[in-house]
Amino acid sequence: MCSVAGLTPVLIAESVRSLLDRPGAGAIASGFALSALGGVAYVARVSPAPWLTYIDVAHLLTVASLALIYRGVMERAGPELAVAAGRAVQEPANTDPRGWPSLGT
Repeated sequence: MCSVAGLTPVLIAESVRSLLDRPGAGAIASGFALSALGGVAYVARVSPAPWLTYIDVAHLLTVASLALIYRGVMERAGPELAVAAGRAVQEPANTDPRGWPSLGT
């Protein structure tokens, strides 16, 4: 529960920013709320099926919360960061004419 308490100020701040129509704030606040829900599911040992334990439920909620937080951060960063990140992957430095990475020799 310590992690839930640590995320509370961020959840409050992003919720306020969401009310002010800041880009990405709603997704970030939802992600932190979902992360807190994962902590609650872990502590309460919510197991909907024998093959889906409370640990699995907590991990699924954590992955979903990370996806929401990522979406909110990318919305906040704007298209410039997305283009720069795409270029970094598409245009590797030090390539030879065949497209193979250079070994620096």
